[in-house]
Amino acid sequence: MMFLKTVAAAAALLVCVGANAAVSPATGTFAGGADNTFSYVFGSDGTFDLTVTGFNFDISNVTISGFGGLSWSTVDTTVSGFTIETWTLNPGVAMTASTMYDVSVTGTNSGGAYAGSHTFTAAAPVPEPESYAMLLAGLGALGFMGRRRGSKAAKA
Repeated sequence: MMFLKTVAAAAALLVCVGANAAVSPATGTFAGGADNTFSYVFGSDGTFDLTVTGFNFDISNVTISGFGGLSWSTVDTTVSGFTIETWTLNPGVAMTASTMYDVSVTGTNSGGAYAGSHTFTAAAPVPEPESYAMLLAGLGALGFMGRRRGSKAAKA
């Protein structure tokens, strides 16, 4: 019976440790009709992906503070007399927790506006070595106590 309790406790512990691996991305949008700057501060390290689309707004530059020489893929199309220009950050950039980043959009407004969307995917947490040491010490203590109780029961 004691062995079954120990196995159940170990299984519950492994489920708790594995639960930290799931990370869901945070998304957001912004819009404007003139040159503008949008500020972001993230609670953890992760990757920032960004797309800006201008509708009759000729985008001349999109910058992110702290990053020079970003790689953008651009697509220009015309639909029903509207000029649509899309800038996509390729690939996303690595952001650091608790640092303010400014995204600046500049261009010429030709009677339109721009809209942007971004996705921030937090980096998966990595347990510290001390966490693993505590886990192993706890499992060792449980095993020692279980073995000690088993040998006391055998003597009686």
